[in-house]
Amino acid sequence: MKAALINYHSPDVDDLDSWEPEQSDCFGFLLEVEIGISFEKGADVFQFMVCTPRWLEENYKKEKVVSLRGYIVVFRYDLYEIVSWIDNLIDKAAGDDWESIATWIGRYGLWEFTDHDTQPVLFPG
Repeated sequence: MKAALINYHSPDVDDLDSWEPEQSDCFGFLLEVEIGISFEKGADVFQFMVCTPRWLEENYKKEKVVSLRGYIVVFRYDLYEIVSWIDNLIDKAAGDDWESIATWIGRYGLWEFTDHDTQPVLFPG
């Protein structure tokens, strides 16, 4: 079973293809990536914060330690390079079922179902 990049978009940027950051060395935006199984319908969303080191410094300068799961740190905006990196990551993800693939990808991006209780909550009747 192999994963595939289905689509990507940003709630922070209207048009990723034509967007240019105001400051080339200081920007950050949320990138939502839809990933599914090759040649099958459906996809789950994984989130990545794409940012520069300077943006990290500006936004976390009061912190002593920062954990960065779910971040892609870049030195300049190049959508092709960002998507290629994600595509290469997805290409390495393989497993016997979707949950194992998604859990592996979830080490890098924030999977919409991480820590989601899949068991229904039963209330006393």
